[in-house]
Amino acid sequence: LSTLFPSTRRFRSYHPARDEETLPAAPPALHRGNCGTDFWVAFHDPCSSPGLNCPGVGVGPLSREIFVTGEAHTIVRVEVPEIALHGAVEINPAGVGRITFDYNDPHQDERASIPGSGIRSRRTIHVTAPREVCLQGMSFQEASTEAFLGIATPNLGTDYVIASYGRPSFGGSPSVFTVVGTVAGTSVTITSPVALVDGPDTPGTGNLPANVPFTVTLGLGEAMTLRAAAVGSLGGDDTTGTLISATAPVGVFGGHACAFVPPTRPACDYLIEQIPPTDRLGSDFLVAPFGARASGYILRVVSATDGTDVFLDGVLVATLARGAFWERDETTQAYHHLTTSHDALAYQLAKGTTTDSALGDPFLLVLVPTEQFGTNVVTNTVPEEVDDEEPFDNWMTLVARTSDEGGLRIDGAPVTAAFVAIGATGYAAALVNTTSGVHR
Repeated sequence: LSTLFPSTRRFRSYHPARDEETLPAAPPALHRGNCGTDFWVAFHDPCSSPGLNCPGVGVGPLSREIFVTGEAHTIVRVEVPEIALHGAVEINPAGVGRITFDYNDPHQDERASIPGSGIRSRRTIHVTAPREVCLQGMSFQEASTEAFLGIATPNLGTDYVIASYGRPSFGGSPSVFTVVGTVAGTSVTITSPVALVDGPDTPGTGNLPANVPFTVTLGLGEAMTLRAAAVGSLGGDDTTGTLISATAPVGVFGGHACAFVPPTRPACDYLIEQIPPTDRLGSDFLVAPFGARASGYILRVVSATDGTDVFLDGVLVATLARGAFWERDETTQAYHHLTTSHDALAYQLAKGTTTDSALGDPFLLVLVPTEQFGTNVVTNTVPEEVDDEEPFDNWMTLVARTSDEGGLRIDGAPVTAAFVAIGATGYAAALVNTTSGVHR
């Protein structure tokens, strides 16, 4: 691992003419939907107001981590526009570069998080490279760690439906989403099924009412987080199904400041995922349980098109309007085949530790449709140096055609975990207990 911020937490200087001219010829690009040479990403602040000791935050220091990997030796540049912070990290083929933003570093002052609600902010993170890379963002804090897979700027879109969670939460932590502009003067129209907290850069005064469209303007590298207005232990609103329409491509992130999953079981956690645009969704999904989690998971489907039929294992379970969602509280380690009549957004939520006493709290995971499966994946778990207080139990869920099980390799070695057939789909899944670090 290359650490961009060592003990001084400063970027090394970057000299494009000198650094890029020395790079050897690159292999062909991966051309995966999430990889590329330009990314705009953002984290929502876990606090409703600035301050580390707010409700819903885990234990001890909080950091934001960016991990990048690629097939070729390259130089990855990173910028936080609001404070004109620039720097670079070098990665080798199949290696991983790591960039750390310390939440309470006096030089960064929480500037890797988008604050409040309805506030235009340039606390975004811009990542670029001359050669294709893949990006993972991680919010790390003891007892509250979550991650997302970054989507390259050319693969962003102008139409989205939000994946989030709501209902009871810890200490008034809200359901949230964040929109990031990639083009100057982008108009973003938002229609939320729940009331949202207003801010200085939203129209009108007072909370933004449910089901009433409103428009905000974002510049290049500007982001805005919006939070559900109703929160708290007695009930919280859910921004899932919020509709986003923009005049130019934007990045969209869904999540929660600290959600109970399910709502009746404590042990909340920060949730975040980057949401694919509606033109990059799918209609065929394979669902597997999470390793060592006997209490099951929450499964959701959000419709992007009116009249979307949802089928679970071939049985019609819902017909949804655009922005509506269907949910299943799966209480076992069941495997499912999920299909929809139109492309839709499907995702899983892990449950809190009080549901089964296992090590792990809630997280949000967008499901990849089978039509977007690939053959070569690099993944990264929490690095050892940040989990030595209480080591993480790392799991990998592998889904493959049953005919390909024998040829599947992890770090060059055959998979020894047992595969479980997923109905009559021709696919099977294996839950692999793995080590901390990088795996291919």
